[in-house]
Amino acid sequence: MVEIKEDDMKKNSFKNYRNLALITQIGLEMVLPIIASVWIGQKIMEVMNWGAIVLLISILMGVIMAFLNLFRRASMEYNRKQDNGKG
Repeated sequence: MVEIKEDDMKKNSFKNYRNLALITQIGLEMVLPIIASVWIGQKIMEVMNWGAIVLLISILMGVIMAFLNLFRRASMEYNRKQDNGKG
């Protein structure tokens, strides 16, 4: 029978919560720029009486911002893991 130490359980629990928080943060960083850009594009379209092209451009800008956030987050996590491995 394999014995699991209490310290190992606490470390795994902390890692699980940290991973859950990271996934939640990545999801919010992907969704919120897209929603905000759609809302801003819709308001500009209503106020300026411009066509739907403004909304399409704003959606595209939101998607680009979301992927830039994802890239930035992935780079930070990669650098953090590299720093932890060296220290």
